[in-house]
Amino acid sequence: MHSLQDRSFDVYTSGGLSDDLFIGQQITNWGYDAVLDGDCWRGPSAPHQVPEGKLQLRVHTGGICVAKSLFGEVFLNLHKSQILRMEAWDSEWVETRYPSMVGRTLLGAAAFGRAGAAIGAYSATQPTLKVRDDAMLVLTYRVKEQEQPLILYVRSRRLMVEMFIRRYHKQMAKNAPNVRPKDRPVLGCFIILAFLGIIVALIMKAC
Repeated sequence: MHSLQDRSFDVYTSGGLSDDLFIGQQITNWGYDAVLDGDCWRGPSAPHQVPEGKLQLRVHTGGICVAKSLFGEVFLNLHKSQILRMEAWDSEWVETRYPSMVGRTLLGAAAFGRAGAAIGAYSATQPTLKVRDDAMLVLTYRVKEQEQPLILYVRSRRLMVEMFIRRYHKQMAKNAPNVRPKDRPVLGCFIILAFLGIIVALIMKAC
């Protein structure tokens, strides 16, 4: 029997929706981990406005943008308070009858939170189908507080999925209210100052 395996890249969010659902600006993709290109799968509880096919997810300062491509149509802007879970599922299998698993995951999450979601998913023992060595990013979100959560499936390379989730988690932690500006990394400032110091030194030497 196959089961969900590597869950070390989960991101879980709790609490109510923010009054302001603006997701901010797209962050720079220096490390090639702030943008995820993949294929959207239509599954149970999938958002109707996101079609099957190529898809791009982009990390913003306050959430995630779901679009057709870099300059293509934007399907969803998801504020961080709307995102309930974001997981990397084992890429060596997909459920051939996954409605049961997804339904139990949602039911378990609604009743018991993270532990309930895991138990609900594990309780669905359906036939499996081998696929190529990719990973499935499973993003569960809500549009409004009392509405049924929706699920977005995006298949891509496993490493890229894991890197994207890490980057999202890092960005949201960086923007957390309890993180004071003076506690945030200042390495970039030191690098810039050092670079300017070298330029000034070279100018003075030339003179």
